[in-house]
Amino acid sequence: MKKMLVSDYDGTFYTDEDNVKLNVEEVEKFRRLNNLFVIATGRSYYDFGKKKKKYDIKYDYLVINHGATILNKEEETISNYVIDENVKLDLVKELDLQDQETMFACSGLESRVSIKNKNITKINKKYRTLEEAKEINDYINKKYKDKVESYLLPTSNAVEVISAKTNKAKAVQELSNLENIKKDNVYTIGDSYNDVEMIEKFNGYSIENAKEEVKKVSKGECSSVSKLIKKLINE
Repeated sequence: MKKMLVSDYDGTFYTDEDNVKLNVEEVEKFRRLNNLFVIATGRSYYDFGKKKKKYDIKYDYLVINHGATILNKEEETISNYVIDENVKLDLVKELDLQDQETMFACSGLESRVSIKNKNITKINKKYRTLEEAKEINDYINKKYKDKVESYLLPTSNAVEVISAKTNKAKAVQELSNLENIKKDNVYTIGDSYNDVEMIEKFNGYSIENAKEEVKKVSKGECSSVSKLIKKLINE
């Protein structure tokens, strides 16, 4: 029975140089058995593209910007979810989201565009402290619930905002429907806040150093993606 494995990138597929090379090798074994492998990352197309090229990462589908854009292995766009223009304008005004060094916006495969663009898929805004970023993140999710979804990036004191029409879990569901793969044969693995939904909804695993919020909803922990692949192959 065909399986689909969906992996986060930072802190999951990549934890160190040796680990990522082993993961790449096991992914190819997994795919040769007629299974599907998907990278689901918060990174933009440009940012992940550099890593893809460096490590020669192969996949069947790529989910970028937390689910806002889905691509196939030929890098053709399958789905693209933009932030509602009126909501974006409200966020710009209320949070002073002007074009500046502490902020960038994405639009589909374009990874650095002006916030004035009318097809924004992700907004990234850095703050001076983690406390300030968390406060803004919580505020956005409370006030703009059902319109956008905001994720906290603790390592960079930033928040990233996407349309509430999507997230990693919804992107995975879209791909499982497209490939006609039953939920029982869909596996996910991640380590951070933007992975919670997909890990909770599907057969989700957490990396050993994952956030506690991720571990709470996972069915088990794995030291690496390669170890999980070996487990799935042997089942």
